[in-house]
Amino acid sequence: MAHSPPDVTGRARRWLLGLYVTSAVLVTIQKGVLTQSNNFAVFRWAAINLLAGADLYAAHPGQHVDFYKYSPTFALLFLPFAQLPFALALLAWNLLNALLLYYALVRLLPGRPGVVALALVYLELLLSLQYTQSNAVVAASMILAFLAFERGRQLRAALWIALGTFIKLFPLAGVALALFHPRRWRFAVLLAGVVVALATQLALTHDSGISEPGWGFVPAALLFALSALEPKFMTNLFVIIFQLLFIAKRIHLFRSDRVPKASVQFGTLS
Repeated sequence: MAHSPPDVTGRARRWLLGLYVTSAVLVTIQKGVLTQSNNFAVFRWAAINLLAGADLYAAHPGQHVDFYKYSPTFALLFLPFAQLPFALALLAWNLLNALLLYYALVRLLPGRPGVVALALVYLELLLSLQYTQSNAVVAASMILAFLAFERGRQLRAALWIALGTFIKLFPLAGVALALFHPRRWRFAVLLAGVVVALATQLALTHDSGISEPGWGFVPAALLFALSALEPKFMTNLFVIIFQLLFIAKRIHLFRSDRVPKASVQFGTLS
């Protein structure tokens, strides 16, 4: 009786999943139990200050060092993490970063290429976790937007691009992917609707008994733009992600019989 060869790829993928989860837990102990991460404190206090109607972009030396450099919508999205104890919230945040990136890469590159990709980005993920950055979530949003486009799911693509862009500006580049797909104007309307919906939710939060926050939108916009220019934290990770997206196209993972609705042609506009 012939024996089937061992599933080396599946085993390696499971080991890498364990490595991602273990790293998230160990970094949480390092940055949430033994010490308290200042970056994560900035995120948590931004959500708290949003509810309190305080100026998000002013100095808050009694809360943390440094300034909040993200959009008010990111503070709104961070509210669940502000309700938990510090260490537990940091664990949830680290697991979200690690597991969402893992999920996105496995979906992007099934089989052995996915294992190589997971190993390739691991050190960048670990660096992002240690600095309590949002880079892994942002990178995952870019990949998932790409996958949604490939499967003809424009609303899902718009959601991922909008969510990622409200954290950092890089996912906004994903709008260019719509040029390679039909019904580009439909996607533009969907993206505008998602942005309006998120902004409306922020306005509703502001109107629910919150005093005028006085954000100072011009310096806020500048800080938000500068948050995308942190090369020591994110350049390598995002370069790798863009390369992986290119590889995914080159090895023809998305064939027309698997994705009947996504007529994708790189190099030519439909």
